[in-house]
Amino acid sequence: MVETVKYDLLVKGGLVIDPSQGIHDKLDVAVFKGRIVNLGVNLNPKESKEVLEVDGQIVTPGVIDLHTHVFYLLGHKREGLKVDSTSLAKGVTTVLDAGSFYPEDVEAFRYYIVERSRTRVYALLSMKPDGNPREYGGTVKANRDFLVGIKYHHGGLGTMDMLILAREAADRGECTLMCEPYGPKLKTILEYMYRGDVLTHSFHPPPRRGLLDEDGKVLPEVWEAIKRGVYLDQGHGRSGFSFEVAEKCLKQGLPPFTISTDLHKLSVNGPVYDMPTTMSKWMALGMSLEEVIKRSTLHPAIVLKKDGYLGTLKIGACADISCFKMLEGEFVFEDSAGEKRTGRYKLEPMHVVRSGEVVF
Repeated sequence: MVETVKYDLLVKGGLVIDPSQGIHDKLDVAVFKGRIVNLGVNLNPKESKEVLEVDGQIVTPGVIDLHTHVFYLLGHKREGLKVDSTSLAKGVTTVLDAGSFYPEDVEAFRYYIVERSRTRVYALLSMKPDGNPREYGGTVKANRDFLVGIKYHHGGLGTMDMLILAREAADRGECTLMCEPYGPKLKTILEYMYRGDVLTHSFHPPPRRGLLDEDGKVLPEVWEAIKRGVYLDQGHGRSGFSFEVAEKCLKQGLPPFTISTDLHKLSVNGPVYDMPTTMSKWMALGMSLEEVIKRSTLHPAIVLKKDGYLGTLKIGACADISCFKMLEGEFVFEDSAGEKRTGRYKLEPMHVVRSGEVVF
């Protein structure tokens, strides 16, 4: 009897962890025409054109890195990276470039990065000190397919005037505002942030107090911002993440909403390295694997307003799938301040499926 081919790809034998559905079970994932079409036990491999055997591996929705810099053209000041080798090859199917370019660079970014990368790339426009909010907002609206917001950054230029411009630009573009906690006081920055906006570099090392007061307590204005819907993003980077600050926040019930790398040429060779290493650092701090995956799949998809399509293995969702081995041993991790923590587990990327195609 000839078996009927029902699937293009069957990811078979892995431990599926999908926080969007509360799944933690050994299941097969079936893909057809770039979409998830079935999750089940012992699906028939003869019904699929291609079978990816992942026994002993962890299978998750495609990982999303909400803070990267991938505009590497023309010696750009952010020292961007080639996203397919530094993100997609490490298990990340979608990235957000967190403000590496300006409105005049949009077509170059689209042509050279978005359209020529196998990784799915979204982006924020970086606010200039003299930027025109009307131009910024209009540019976002005209490029909704990949532009999702505005970035207020420091770069030695973070000022109150710039924050006001960034807020107006996000309002005109009807889009997300991502802020770094530099320049004006954090309380002031948070006052300019609305539901769905993102504070990145949230766990910055001292001497900047960031989320904490002088006694190590989470500031009241931080709790107030979270209550009204502001998201906290990690944004590790070369100088933006402290184990000590993260530990104090976790003890007070304040985890990041999203885990992200702030990956660029000055952080890719340490202390950040890649998204799986960054995710593993939170496990070393005591966060469960499920919570780490949630903050690397479902939650960034919510920020991007793509939940239900990305960050999930639900039937009908885009077939972005990441597969990892969980290594066990003694792994030393380093934060941006040079502090070290030892963890028992480390995620190692094994396979990546992007829109139903096995790419690594």
